[in-house]
Amino acid sequence: MKFKRRVAILIVLFIIFIVVAPTILFFALGYTFDFELKRFIPTGTLTVFSDPRGATLSINGDEHWKKTPLRKRYLKPGEYEIKIQKEGYTPWVKLVKIFPQIVTTVPGPGQKINLFFNNPTATLVSTSSAELLEMEAIDNHLTATSTLAFEKLAKERNLFSETLMNSLPTYTKIKVAIGQSGQIFALLDNNLYDLTTNSLFLVDNNITDIVWDENAQILLYFNRNNILIYQPEISQRNQLITRSSKDIEQVQVNKPSGHVFYLESGKIKAVEIKNDMGRSIVEIVSLDEPVEKFLVDKDGRKIYYFIHNQGLFSAQIR
Repeated sequence: MKFKRRVAILIVLFIIFIVVAPTILFFALGYTFDFELKRFIPTGTLTVFSDPRGATLSINGDEHWKKTPLRKRYLKPGEYEIKIQKEGYTPWVKLVKIFPQIVTTVPGPGQKINLFFNNPTATLVSTSSAELLEMEAIDNHLTATSTLAFEKLAKERNLFSETLMNSLPTYTKIKVAIGQSGQIFALLDNNLYDLTTNSLFLVDNNITDIVWDENAQILLYFNRNNILIYQPEISQRNQLITRSSKDIEQVQVNKPSGHVFYLESGKIKAVEIKNDMGRSIVEIVSLDEPVEKFLVDKDGRKIYYFIHNQGLFSAQIR
């Protein structure tokens, strides 16, 4: 090979190296070339975890070839419609923002997307609701639902001072929820108070009922159209979980599944507790006959519900 030819080949190889090497380097650093902007831009990464595993990921309608858990790199910054689906389960759909040079974990750090069966099979447990009421009583937090019971409980446990007792506003109905770590909440008529610090703090008004969840350390409260949570240890104490145009009749928080279950006009639904990317709502039980009462087990995998004149049913929901 002549000297000039060898030199020419070396020059061509050098030019290719000069062009390709920065591209490879930029790509390795998480950059991609934007043909519209005509420049390299930083990209983000999406990681997805689901329960059960093996679900399919679609991004803006394009199905990804890997199954969950998975990591998708080199996504341009912006908003994407993320859809997680698996045969036999209700799809999970949400808009997710991808930021440059940041790993976005769906649904959140250390969490999984919990998929629910789209048509859970119901089994008749009993022709009465006695078993449901008994299970609820065993699993429930300590409550007092009358003035006499409240005063007796307060004295026996030395919950707070007599001065605070005497400073309580006049009421005709009362419900008190007491946590194992000393949390005390009182629903006096329709006004919700936090009595934990031996003082009278008004949390909210126009409230129908309260539920304290010991595992999640969350006070759940609701009225006809709103479900909220109260966490006194964080700055944003009161958080709206969901709002409905229909009547909300019962609620239950479940930490393992990351959802609040609620009864809305005879149908059981579940809404995510976390609001990092917006809350998705799933219809768990929807029947021709309205559900009157329900109870979710501690793991959030089984539900019991009562239908008038039919009985108590159970169903595996995830």
